Amino acid sequence: MIVKGGPKPVSATMKVVALYEPATGNIVHTHIVVVHEGGRDVADEEVMRTAVEQASRLGHPVDQLETKLSTDPEHTTRPHRIDTDTGEFVALEIPELRARDSTGERY
Repeated sequence: MIVKGGPKPVSATMKVVALYEPATGNIVHTHIVVVHEGGRDVADEEVMRTAVEQASRLGHPVDQLETKLSTDPEHTTRPHRIDTDTGEFVALEIPELRARDSTGERY
């Protein structure tokens, strides 16, 4: 049996909302909205409101968090924090992962 899923959908817009601790810039919740070509545009206010609702539902103290909206897809591909001076996303370094041998030593 051959199954064909059809053409890959084209992403028209992507919005990322980070809820973060204002004192440290640590992001505690990320909400991502992808609108495909031909889909309903989602207003920034709706994206932000939904992000806060979802974070609250997961138990985050949303009244103590700030929000930051981005349309940069890079902000979905790796860990970030928010710079407390500029309010901008800052990519975090990802530590190099190395395999372990049978004794547990990394090589």
